Amino acid sequence: MASFSSNASPSALAVTLPAETFYRTSLLLLVLTAISTLCATGKLDPVTTVLAPAAVLYKGFRLWRGYPAELQHVLATRLVLAYLMIFPLDALFISPHLAVGISDPTLYAVVLAAVHFLIFVTVVRLYSATSDRDALFLAMLAFASVLAAAIFTVDTYFLAFFIAFLFFAVATFVGLEVRRGAAGAVCPSLKAQPQRERRFHRALSLASLTVAFGGVALGFLLFFFFPRFSAGYLSQIGRAHV
Repeated sequence: MASFSSNASPSALAVTLPAETFYRTSLLLLVLTAISTLCATGKLDPVTTVLAPAAVLYKGFRLWRGYPAELQHVLATRLVLAYLMIFPLDALFISPHLAVGISDPTLYAVVLAAVHFLIFVTVVRLYSATSDRDALFLAMLAFASVLAAAIFTVDTYFLAFFIAFLFFAVATFVGLEVRRGAAGAVCPSLKAQPQRERRFHRALSLASLTVAFGGVALGFLLFFFFPRFSAGYLSQIGRAHV
């Protein structure tokens, strides 16, 4: 089955690394969640809202069927550079139609054009990813997409998307570290032991879920609970210097 290859030696790559399927699936869902978060804001045009998630889902289907990367790195880079020529046209003629009623339509159109460019780069890199470096770049693009979505909306559904994104991000990097640790080591293949592989993936999922929700709980305490209580320490220091 096709997958993102490791940076290990060719002999180590002859055997499928542990957490390969878990890592690949988590990364794909990470990108899908980021793109869906942007599309759910309702600020993008209908074509992008439909085609962007569909392109990610189609890539997931091809990975599941074992197809290799569709684009070479050179071609992917050329496509990204070619889109830079379309970017001004998008900002001047396409995105302004979506900025009607905005206080600063020019700036809003430029932001929308930048988001279109971000989605295009993400999809192109998804279809050309062949290494762990490409996967890390995809994770950064996905994070940028979530940040862009935070500009467009303040609705509560964004929190649900963000929690899902956080879970898949933790799962992706957990799978990446497991693969890196196993690269070059002698370890039995889990593909020949489906039950052990399923238990292994459940353990990784549980670990990722625990870390993700632990981070959410800690963030909730830091931003919502602790600010409501004060020991008066700083205020006492201020009064002492008056």
